[in-house]
Amino acid sequence: MSTESEPQVMAAGPRIVADLSGPSALGAPQGPAAGDADNEVLKPAGLTKLTFEVRTELDNIIGFSNMLAEDLGREQPWALEDTNKIRTAAERVLQLISRLEQHVDAAKEEASRDPLTGIANRRAFELRCGALVEETSDTPLSLVLIDLDRFKDVNDTLGHLVGDDVLKGVVERCRRAVRDSDLLARLAGDEFVLLLPSTPEDEAIRVADRVRASVVESPIATRKGAVPITVSLGVATHRSGDGSVGDLVERADKAMYRSKHDGRDKVSTLSD
Repeated sequence: MSTESEPQVMAAGPRIVADLSGPSALGAPQGPAAGDADNEVLKPAGLTKLTFEVRTELDNIIGFSNMLAEDLGREQPWALEDTNKIRTAAERVLQLISRLEQHVDAAKEEASRDPLTGIANRRAFELRCGALVEETSDTPLSLVLIDLDRFKDVNDTLGHLVGDDVLKGVVERCRRAVRDSDLLARLAGDEFVLLLPSTPEDEAIRVADRVRASVVESPIATRKGAVPITVSLGVATHRSGDGSVGDLVERADKAMYRSKHDGRDKVSTLSD
């Protein structure tokens, strides 16, 4: 005996009509496990997997309806109307799936961006850096940690909106100083990181000093006037067997604090 949620097949004279109104028509989860599945489906990766599976099933439906129309149309012309309806409905759902995929892509992009500055966020950096660390063999991978000097004073005296202006201004200057292959990301607050693929330490130091000079070259325009700012930078380089992403960030962080200790507005490494 069929349940209410299953697709119903009803005889109507010589015609067979499929009722696809039930929630299980496209394989939607049913029963107590549905809530658990929904948690995964709502994630971008889950949505991508779901849309791929639905696309595959709909392609099969369209192919079957075309074949059915060709086989039955010659002897039972009434079948053409039903198969055309099935095909049209499936094609419409495919259009909706395409729109859903666009939203999923947009959600992925938004989830990887820092909302204030528009650059990559911490998660995007960790994913990219982790992938590069796994790929690294004889090719060096360098990282530059960037921290604004006395940024708390800016927020305390001029306000957080001016602080936001300074952060965006620093990001813009950093972007001008780095290469297209480099990844600039905001880790938290006034701390940024620059990921330099295929870059040995000496070259990374030059890139870091170019960033430092770009930031300090002139005060940054804000809604309350120009604000001078400097940055302290720490450089670390990863080679095969050096350890995890966390180890690399920790070494760059220690190098950055060496720059702070030595007077700020500097570039340092642990090998200095």
